[in-house]
Amino acid sequence: MRQAWKYLEAAHGSTSALLESLAIVRKQKKDSTGETRGRYSNDEIELLRAALVFTSSGIDASLQRLCRDALPALIRRPNSGARARFQEFLKQELSAPKPSEPFRDAVLATDPEAELIQFYVNARTKASYQGSGELRSRVRDALGIGRTSVPDHDLAALDPFFEARNAIVHGMDYVDPESSLGRKRHHRTRDLTVGECDLVFALTARFIAETAKSLRRK
Repeated sequence: MRQAWKYLEAAHGSTSALLESLAIVRKQKKDSTGETRGRYSNDEIELLRAALVFTSSGIDASLQRLCRDALPALIRRPNSGARARFQEFLKQELSAPKPSEPFRDAVLATDPEAELIQFYVNARTKASYQGSGELRSRVRDALGIGRTSVPDHDLAALDPFFEARNAIVHGMDYVDPESSLGRKRHHRTRDLTVGECDLVFALTARFIAETAKSLRRK
C-alpha cells in the first residue's frame, strides 16, 4: 500500500505544482496588462494539458503498483472475490484454442500456483488504463472490491478525464488529428481540468483504502 500511496502523492504534487505555475502566469498577466478575463493563452492551456498527463501517469503507476502488491495475497484467500476473478481468468486461458506460451510455462513451473498468479498479475498491469471499463475489470473487480464501495457510476465519471488524456497523448489535443488541414486544438479551462484531476486522485485513494481494508480482514 505504501508504494501505491507514494506514487499517488508524487503525482498529486506534480499536478499541484503545474497548477500553481498557471496561477503565477495569470498573476503576471494581470500585473502587466491589468486583465485576466477571456480565454486562456496557448501557453496557459499547455500547463493544463500537462496537469492531465501527470495525473494520468499517477493513476497508472499507483494502481498498477497496488495490484502487483495486493493481488497475490488476496488471490490466495479462499472464497475471496479476487480469487474468483483469478479462477475465471484461468478458465478463459484453458479454453483458448491455443494457450499462450507464458501460460504454458506457468503451468509447467515448479510452483505452478505462484507462477500462474504472477502471469495473471502481469496481464492486469501490463498497460495503462484507457477508461472506466478497464478500471472496473482490471482494478476493482480484480481486487475483489464490491460495487457498493466503488460504484459503476463513480467510475464512469472519470471517462471525460480519459477522453481528454487520450486526446492529448495520442493526438496532441487536436480536434481532428487525422486531418492535415485541422489545426484547431481542444480548449481547456482550469476549473474543468482541476475537477477531472480531483476525481481521479479521490478515486485512486479510495481504491487504496478499500484494498487496505480487504487485506486487514482475516
